[in-house]
Amino acid sequence: MLHRDVLRLLSPIDLQGAHQLDLSVEGAALDRSFNRVNDLLFEMFPDTSSELISRWEQRYGLISTPLQTLQQRRNLVIARIRYRGSLCQQFYITIAASLGYNITIDENFLGDRYAWRVTVSNTPIYEFYVEDSCCEELLLDWDEPFALEGVLQDLKPADTQIIFAYA
Repeated sequence: MLHRDVLRLLSPIDLQGAHQLDLSVEGAALDRSFNRVNDLLFEMFPDTSSELISRWEQRYGLISTPLQTLQQRRNLVIARIRYRGSLCQQFYITIAASLGYNITIDENFLGDRYAWRVTVSNTPIYEFYVEDSCCEELLLDWDEPFALEGVLQDLKPADTQIIFAYA
């Protein structure tokens, strides 16, 4: 049922002429507002957000590049929300796996600093999906290494230096 019909039911008498046109115009405006509210319900969550993904990124201190797909941007926001940091290496391996990377971590000491050598053995591939992609994105894309580097650098212990290697 359209909002025009609902507005018509609110009147105790059957309105004609200019009133009928007013009901049509007001009903169309209410229909547009209702549809817009339904669209905004998807923006409440970062895994379905598209219009407000930049606000999610701003809220969590992420900087996106024009090369990142919508899926990549969503994944980074979700990773930032879910993870708070840890001393356990398995924690970081799990984070990388959730972003589509396979990594290994080797512990080293660089003088008086503690260091991890993170070896990245693959790059995740993003395929174009109608519900998860924007129309100007490539049909097949891969993630840039800086996405993983940024997430791990933000979550690592303060006294640890991470050295990235790509296999």
